[in-house]
Amino acid sequence: MKPLLILFFSLICAFLTKAQNPINSDYRYEADGYHSETRADGSTRCQYTIKDGNLDGPRECFHPNGQLWIHETFDNGQFNGTNVSFAENGDTVFVERYQHDTLLYTRNFDYYKNGNVKWIATINYLNDSTLVENPFKTYKRLGRTAIDIRNTELTISNEGWMVQFREDGSVLDSLEITNGLYTGVYKSFFGSLKKKVIANKVDWEYHGDYREFFESGRIKIVAHYSEGKLHGNYIEYDESGEILEESKYEFGKKMR
Repeated sequence: MKPLLILFFSLICAFLTKAQNPINSDYRYEADGYHSETRADGSTRCQYTIKDGNLDGPRECFHPNGQLWIHETFDNGQFNGTNVSFAENGDTVFVERYQHDTLLYTRNFDYYKNGNVKWIATINYLNDSTLVENPFKTYKRLGRTAIDIRNTELTISNEGWMVQFREDGSVLDSLEITNGLYTGVYKSFFGSLKKKVIANKVDWEYHGDYREFFESGRIKIVAHYSEGKLHGNYIEYDESGEILEESKYEFGKKMR
C-alpha cells in the first residue's frame, strides 16, 4: 500500500501546487509591477511581479513563521523553470520542473523524525532523461543532512525512479518507475554502499532473476521469482563459495 500512496502523491502534487497556490497563475492581473501581499499580522504572504497583466519572473510565498513555502518561476503567465515547495521547518517537500507550462518531471521527498531524508521519488513525464537534473549530484540541505549519492550504482530510468535511505542517511535501495508503477531493476545496498541485492521487480514484487551478495562482493544467493514467489532454481552459497543449499521452487513451494 505504501508504494501506491507514494505514487499517488507524486501524481497529484502538480495539481495541488496549482490548485492550492495563494494566487491564481491563470488570472490576468490589472496592475503591472512588483506586488507584495501581507497577512493581517503584517507578515509577508507572497511577493511577485506582474508584466502585461501576467505573472512574470519569480514568485515566492511564505509560511506564517516566515519560512519560504513556495518558489516558482513564470514567463508571461506560464510556469517555466523549477518550482519548489518547502515545509515550515525548511525541508524540501516537492520539486517540479516546467518548460513553457509543460510539466517535465516531479520529485517528492519524505523525512525521518531526525530530519534525514527517508525517500526521494521522481516521475519524468516526457520519458527523456536529458530533461531531468543529474540524480547523482550532492543534494544540498534536504532536511538537516546533506546527502551525496554520486558514488552509488543506483537504478535510474528515463521514466522515473525512487531511492530510499536508512535513518542514518545511508542509501538503502533504488527502484525504477515504469508505466506509473514501481517496476524495473531493483538494487539494495549495505551501509557501506556496496551492493546487496540486484533483482527485477514488477509492481514492487520480485519477478525474474534475483542475485544477493555478501558485503565482500561474493555471491550469496542465485534465484528466480515469479509474482513475488520463488519459482525455479535456488542456490545459496557461503562466503567461501561452497554451496549450502540447492533447491527448486514452483510458485513459492519447495519441490526439492
